[in-house]
Amino acid sequence: MEQFEFTWITFLSSGFETQWLLLTDEDGHPLLWTVGGTNGRTIKWAKEKFGALGFGLAPTSQKELGNAVFDNF
Repeated sequence: MEQFEFTWITFLSSGFETQWLLLTDEDGHPLLWTVGGTNGRTIKWAKEKFGALGFGLAPTSQKELGNAVFDNF
């Protein structure tokens, strides 16, 4: 059984791994991070939305530890 957590984003230019924002879709719905599954769609969506900005993504459990699981730099 898969577990789901919210996806959080942190920016290289603003408190990387210390300041986090909940990542939401265009309608303001939180994006889920699938533990043990794939989060490829979430990463792709963040890359399209934030482009060249340096950012990191993490599920809630890793955000609490100050650990970006994925970054685009």
